[in-house]
Amino acid sequence: MDARNIAINLANGTYKPVHIPDDEDLKVKEYIRMTNNFKKELKKIKQHILAYVLRPGYNYDGKSKWTIVHIKWLRNLEMNFIEKEILNEYLAQYDLLVDNLLNYCLYQHLYL
Repeated sequence: MDARNIAINLANGTYKPVHIPDDEDLKVKEYIRMTNNFKKELKKIKQHILAYVLRPGYNYDGKSKWTIVHIKWLRNLEMNFIEKEILNEYLAQYDLLVDNLLNYCLYQHLYL
């Protein structure tokens, strides 16, 4: 049955050419997968940070979150030592992911 369907499609010209990825295509695909994973991680860390500061009642009154002003507000929150350490660790992870994504986007722009 499969052979018949293939023969009919070949006769009718309904099959479209298929691109078989080479090694370079596969590397680019992995690179894109990596950046997408970092984007997902960044979204999660943002959620963790917002939830963490909301639990003790810190509310940001600005219009937009994740702006320079919002990040400054987060960094300047008055907290006890352990709370501040936790927030700083979250923010360090946030900074790392943002830096990585900016570097990868620059790399993509320059080399891909």
